[in-house]
Amino acid sequence: MSDLQHDINVTCPFCFETIDIRIDSTEGARQSFSYDCEVCCRPMTVTVVLGGEGVVSAEAREES
Repeated sequence: MSDLQHDINVTCPFCFETIDIRIDSTEGARQSFSYDCEVCCRPMTVTVVLGGEGVVSAEAREES
């Protein structure tokens, strides 16, 4: 894995399973995207904040 990619863990807000997602830091320091849970297939919004040393925070919430 390069310095441009980071693996994050988020908890699905529906089934509460932990999901591993790989993100690309070239997309910006603050990213928000839709992602379908790999377990229950429901859509969630994932928000990631990157800092100088990698992932600062990662959160998943029900898609509105």
